[in-house]
Amino acid sequence: MTLYAFAVPVLPGKAEKNRKLSEELSRRPEAKSIHEKAGIDRARVFQQNTPQGDFAIVVWETDNGGRAMKSLMSANDDFSKRFRSELTDIHGPDVTDTSAMSTPELVAQWSDSDYDPKGNDYAFIVPIGRGKVDAFRSMIEDMYHGSQRAGFEETRRLLGVTRQTMFLLETPMGAFALPVLEGPGASRVFGEQLKRDDHTFFAWWRDQLRNVTGRIPTNPPKVEKILDLMVKEPAVTRR
Repeated sequence: MTLYAFAVPVLPGKAEKNRKLSEELSRRPEAKSIHEKAGIDRARVFQQNTPQGDFAIVVWETDNGGRAMKSLMSANDDFSKRFRSELTDIHGPDVTDTSAMSTPELVAQWSDSDYDPKGNDYAFIVPIGRGKVDAFRSMIEDMYHGSQRAGFEETRRLLGVTRQTMFLLETPMGAFALPVLEGPGASRVFGEQLKRDDHTFFAWWRDQLRNVTGRIPTNPPKVEKILDLMVKEPAVTRR
């Protein structure tokens, strides 16, 4: 299974309702059923508070994200209809219109031999500066495949990351980087990279972050994991 991740705004005042909906999904067998029918083995939702408002970040383990989205948004059973009604109230009417949604682009993925599909994870969005998408692509190419690959891999192991996947979202609100980190240290990586100087990669990453986003954050993103729905138990293999 591969990852498919995207982010949608949470309307003002709807963050708590989004949490409650996620809590309900975690305990309702109908939720597992509709995700299984859509071909989703695992669904995770993170809620991030940003200066632009709250966002829900959705991460699926699925072979075909677009097909899974269409399945969830077109199912006619009563649970699916109510689920879509709740989503519309939380995110606005466009959230159920698959033709209007921005398609996430998988730009890079790396995994270590110790990757555990049941491990900890962390996903968030970072706004990309206007006109900086090409600079972002260049940064990711250097990290995952180019001159910084060795340092990237060394620091992933140093920080406790066993898989790191990167998506690019180009939306009417602007472009966003959406990294998904997995492993024991996943939730600490962004904050550690802001302050650590025990590897040359960290300084390079901060310089690139400033170039791509226009600033260096003083704190890591405020992210809360509000759903982890294991639809199908993953096979624990080492790669």
